[in-house]
Amino acid sequence: MTENIEVFINNSIRIRDRIGTIYIDPYEMKEEPHDADYIFIT
Repeated sequence: MTENIEVFINNSIRIRDRIGTIYIDPYEMKEEPHDADYIFIT
């Protein structure tokens, strides 16, 4: 299900699934979303 995966600048990733919204390395994103259930920093 790749339609639930979005890649932003600097390889920041958002994954939306039934368990929630996951952000991986959300760095300098143009928008300021406040919908994260989980945030992973590597």
